[in-house]
Amino acid sequence: MIIRVSNNEERVFFINQLERIKVVDLFLSAKPSYIRLRLAGSRENVKLAISEIKQIQKQTKGLLYPDRQGLFNYEIGFLFREAGATIRVELLRKLLQYKGYKIDRSTSDFIKSDAPLQVIIDLIHSLNSLIRETDVFIKPKVVREQLAVLAVISDLDPFTILERALESGMIRKDKKEEDRYSFAVNINNFLKAFLNNHIDDNESI
Repeated sequence: MIIRVSNNEERVFFINQLERIKVVDLFLSAKPSYIRLRLAGSRENVKLAISEIKQIQKQTKGLLYPDRQGLFNYEIGFLFREAGATIRVELLRKLLQYKGYKIDRSTSDFIKSDAPLQVIIDLIHSLNSLIRETDVFIKPKVVREQLAVLAVISDLDPFTILERALESGMIRKDKKEEDRYSFAVNINNFLKAFLNNHIDDNESI
């Protein structure tokens, strides 16, 4: 099996991603313009490996080379593996948009954006960390997620954001259960409304 590559960066990246393939034994030799692969295993496993290799090749091209709109095609699973964390794709979309990056199409498997790879990985890691760190103090998760998004796109911590949201009536505290909150406004409008009314210019990143 021959894989064509355009440069050393692509060759190194592709070879590193081959570590994901576990169903067969891989033997490779690399040249400046191509990689030769030999697969050893059962016919069924070889077929599975070839399919995954083609997916890695497509993923590599999408990560390294933008399209005509200047957008990279990122595979969600790859992003989560690199970040060592997972978040909802919709939250990632919102983060990128509020950070000023372009978003074209996104599904549960892919997202297209002009944001650099490392930026996306850092955003995923930061948001996931904030959601986990506030787990004991703020419930339910949907409230933690929205507060964490605001914290990532501003220099405020989730608790300060929660305090402002409570004071303004955008979030209400449960009267029976401590540390449980709910939205007093439509959740789809919460982020935009909070940013417009409760974030000063010098508090935005």
